[in-house]
Amino acid sequence: MWHLFLGALALDQETYDELTQSEQAFRRGFALLMVVGLMIGLVNAGTELTRHLLAPPLVSDWEILRQNILGVLNFRRWDLLLPLGLWQQLLDYINATFNIAQAVNQAPRPLSAPFPEIFVALGVFVSYPFNLLGFLFLYSLLVHFFTALILRGSGSVRGLLGGVSLAAAPQIFTVFAPLPGLGLLFGFIASVWSLAAFMQGVAAAYRFSAGKAFLATFLPMLVVITLILLVGGIAILVSSLLTR
Repeated sequence: MWHLFLGALALDQETYDELTQSEQAFRRGFALLMVVGLMIGLVNAGTELTRHLLAPPLVSDWEILRQNILGVLNFRRWDLLLPLGLWQQLLDYINATFNIAQAVNQAPRPLSAPFPEIFVALGVFVSYPFNLLGFLFLYSLLVHFFTALILRGSGSVRGLLGGVSLAAAPQIFTVFAPLPGLGLLFGFIASVWSLAAFMQGVAAAYRFSAGKAFLATFLPMLVVITLILLVGGIAILVSSLLTR
């Protein structure tokens, strides 16, 4: 696994060729993707949980209700209608009532741990590798379809999925995304690196040159964008004809 990970990062041709031609290409690529995805998910989950726990407390519903009541009383100028002593006594009663309500609401409970935040972090941890898996594999199937249809590629789906799964390896650098000022830089580097690894996987799976691998990688995107623009243009044209 470690050798496969380092070879993926180095864009090592031998590593990609060996994996795409292996009978266990899909299993090994899937295992690498899941390990990398869980590592990234763990860091993201920890960051999310820390952000929730360290966030300043939100204004409670009781405080909002108190401010609304005082705002209405001040708007109606009850301070001018009531004697000064009675107005001050009314404010004291209102504040005392809401202070008691807030104290009761904030009292420690047997299950006062931040369970919602923990479950959110757990969801981030578990879901990240599957998000990565879904995107890579779905786009890989589009690449395989258009490559077989237009570029006459003869590679197998198993080899392609194994090869492009190595594109997950550079995503490990997205763990630095929370760093102020450096997050965008690391994210950009990881994206470009993963794109290069994806094209390397396509080239190895189909025995393509770099130019054909580039075309095979971007062909589905170009076709989808063209179809969207075409359908959008037809819809606008039909709409304009119907409104005349």
